[in-house]
Amino acid sequence: MRRIALGLIVIVGLTSVTGSCSPKAADLTSQKKSLTLDTKKKDTWMVGKLIKGGQQVGIARLRENPSALPKDYPVLIQFRVETKEQMPNHDELDQFDDFEYRMEKMEADGSFLLLACITGDGGRSWLFYAKDRSTSLRFASEFHDAKPKIEPSSDPNWNTYHDYLELAHD
Repeated sequence: MRRIALGLIVIVGLTSVTGSCSPKAADLTSQKKSLTLDTKKKDTWMVGKLIKGGQQVGIARLRENPSALPKDYPVLIQFRVETKEQMPNHDELDQFDDFEYRMEKMEADGSFLLLACITGDGGRSWLFYAKDRSTSLRFASEFHDAKPKIEPSSDPNWNTYHDYLELAHD
């Protein structure tokens, strides 16, 4: 297996959920479905465990059927907030839920698309694809109080996202 961004090794135990990316909104009893890219489908999120060195270090949520095409969102934005421990505590989870609510509202304007959320290994990371790099400035402004690490880069074929999907389907 390849080692990819954020130092994650493998994603296991996936189930699919429909609707919001927020874990509070997830119905974890849904069955896993095959990956498709269909712009007319309702969002489906895969949820699985992160395994590193044989130990569970967190969870991953990956959008299974993005409602956009890579050519429309060529800029990868990785947004990470560190936690005090390996996994977030209750207060940090509340803060992250608030972040995701705000992100969903920001996403509605169509300037970016959230494709993954990785929790564990000392923080939470969100993987976005944006129309341009200026979106990273919006994130820096909106979430400055959390002192996030924000890394924009060119990824017009969504290679990082596809690496995560490959790990999820291994």
